[in-house]
Amino acid sequence: MFVYARWNQPVMLQEVDVYLQPGQVDPLALENATAVVVDVLRATTTMCQALANGASAIVPCGSVEEATLLGRAMSGERVLVCGERDGLKPAGYDLGNAPGEFSAARVRGNILVMATTNGTPAILRSRPALKTVIASFLNLKAVVDALVNGGTDVRIICAGEKGGPSWEDTLLAGHLVAGLVESGFAIGGDGARIALGLAMGTQSVGLAELLRKGDGGQRLLRQGFENDIDHAARLDSVRLVPVLRSDPARVEVDPGGGGAWI
Repeated sequence: MFVYARWNQPVMLQEVDVYLQPGQVDPLALENATAVVVDVLRATTTMCQALANGASAIVPCGSVEEATLLGRAMSGERVLVCGERDGLKPAGYDLGNAPGEFSAARVRGNILVMATTNGTPAILRSRPALKTVIASFLNLKAVVDALVNGGTDVRIICAGEKGGPSWEDTLLAGHLVAGLVESGFAIGGDGARIALGLAMGTQSVGLAELLRKGDGGQRLLRQGFENDIDHAARLDSVRLVPVLRSDPARVEVDPGGGGAWI
């Protein structure tokens, strides 16, 4: 998409679009774009908190079994195996997927090998992109600022809920879209319009209350993880931009994306 500037010189507008669930991801559409993966409850929230508290890197895995085997293979390093299956910590794991578990005392200087039901598979699906960024409400402003300066189209991948869309991921995607549109990005498709509409239509409701409304929030409440919802609602409490590196795949803080502060 483009508009015409003076003397009919075409000026390209960066676009933002949203995949409401991972199954919608088009690998070819990612090749010249920056992917942004969101799993508000809870993987990307937990990753942002863990990195802010000094974890050296996070290795995303596609399954609980893969993470278990990789953790054993990396036994000579400072490694913690963490994550969840159906919301609960698997047997033998060091940590679950609750952001409050990932304190500086627990994770500083450690590599986290992580497997979650929705979040880590969505991150791995983003690998055809030029760059992958990890977003949560904790680092919303930092991510928007980095994307505005990134010079590429943006494709937001919602981790969703077991193959379908999720309320809270669509909500965060909408706030990312709003920040980018305000900075001059063009809407790239209906996914972005849907997410933006949700974000704009719920501005009068508190964020923690909103995160309780969806199926994911309701499940966490039933499982006794209400504190995780409140933690996920700590808007702009962390200023860092985690990115996915390759060979091997790991999530680290982008040194150009701002330092961590809590």
